[in-house]
Amino acid sequence: MIEKNITKINDQLIELELFAYKLAKDAGNKISSELKKPGKISYKNDSENNTNLSNPVSETDKNIEISIRKKISEKYPSHKIIGEESTVKDTFSNNFVWVIDPIDGTTNFINGLPIFGCSVGLLYNNSPIVGAIWLSSSHELLPGTYHGSINSKLKFNGKVFNYDKESKNIKRRLHSMPYAIPSNNTNTDIRVTGCAVFEIAMLATGILDGGYLNNMRLWDVVAGVALLKLTKKEIWIKNKNKWEKIEKNINGKLILSNDIKDIQKWHGTLIVGNSKDIDILKNRFKTKQILKGLMQRFFNILKYNFYAKLKAMANISKDKY
Repeated sequence: MIEKNITKINDQLIELELFAYKLAKDAGNKISSELKKPGKISYKNDSENNTNLSNPVSETDKNIEISIRKKISEKYPSHKIIGEESTVKDTFSNNFVWVIDPIDGTTNFINGLPIFGCSVGLLYNNSPIVGAIWLSSSHELLPGTYHGSINSKLKFNGKVFNYDKESKNIKRRLHSMPYAIPSNNTNTDIRVTGCAVFEIAMLATGILDGGYLNNMRLWDVVAGVALLKLTKKEIWIKNKNKWEKIEKNINGKLILSNDIKDIQKWHGTLIVGNSKDIDILKNRFKTKQILKGLMQRFFNILKYNFYAKLKAMANISKDKY
């Protein structure tokens, strides 16, 4: 069992991190080999009268989760497991809970867009303590795995991660958000990738400066929060419309139910960044700012259409004469 003083259990954390790293890495190799043949694809909201299908699941998703579950059960039979593709059938009776997303960004995966990943995280008493995220594309422009544990350094493919983004020539920062709300007055540009674990990994590395992670599921964030704790980023979670800061140690817990079935249904919203990024992102999602952003986008569209029509008319006139 992990003791309250996390610094006393280095050996156990090293073992858990290496195991998570191997799980994510092996899953990534499997995902890569099946990119062009993901198997049968179904949709979670598929019904006879529903023509707006979403949230796809490939055969690869299911097979990888089965494989990861089997390996965890063999290595740590007393640990509980929560995964995206399987319903929890037992009760919550152990401090250790593995949380896995076999493929995050499945829509990207089945369409061949190389922005997807596999996430393997470990909770201890609802605190993310170990994380491993394999990505189809990394800061090295190759597939790879970001990993770490609560008292270690962030690593990439087994080596301590070292990336310095600081540059006096970079005038605009990068934020990830669920919607590309105009950001003309904040010196930030928005990126929407369709893969939460990719964005969280990029936040941990510092490539993305800030992120608003809306309506996340548990398997989207556990591994990522464990990695974010190793960085200097602030992590905030919304609880009943109030933002609460997650501590960067063993006490930094997610607000979860004691019932493992309720935990699997968990939804949450997180904000990540430095103090300046946090303020910008919180402000952007105030009702007044959302309406202002939508109005700005509406007028930009009108402006674009107006000038496009003028240009088209000018070209027609030019062709006539």
